[in-house]
Amino acid sequence: MQIKKDYTREKIVEVARREFLSKGYAKTSTRDIATGAGNDWSLSAQYAHKYVAWGNHRDSGLATLRISKDLLHNTMALQTFAYIDVTNGGLFNRLSADYALNDQLHAIVGYDLFHADRGMFATYDNNSELWFKLKYNF
Repeated sequence: MQIKKDYTREKIVEVARREFLSKGYAKTSTRDIATGAGNDWSLSAQYAHKYVAWGNHRDSGLATLRISKDLLHNTMALQTFAYIDVTNGGLFNRLSADYALNDQLHAIVGYDLFHADRGMFATYDNNSELWFKLKYNF
């Protein structure tokens, strides 16, 4: 296992050195280094369960799941993020593609999917939508 740790450390140092030389220290992010070292997938999941003695959602479970993939040398990010109502089977899922036109301007397109027959997302069942956004960072 030490060999893999040494290789990983060497790879990270090599990529960091290359990024610092090409972009400078101030403009290099940890994401740039992680992606250059081969980590361009991201996955996270979470589950919460609560019991409340009164109210509409007395015994409920909620899970979240996020999967993302960076492409084209970090200029494009594909992502899905979902809230899952485990108790009632409802779902809110946001699918998106973010393309960096330059360092300040991003074009983002996405689709918000709501599906539920009952539970916390039932109110939004017919609100699925396709959206587009231009984002300027300064």
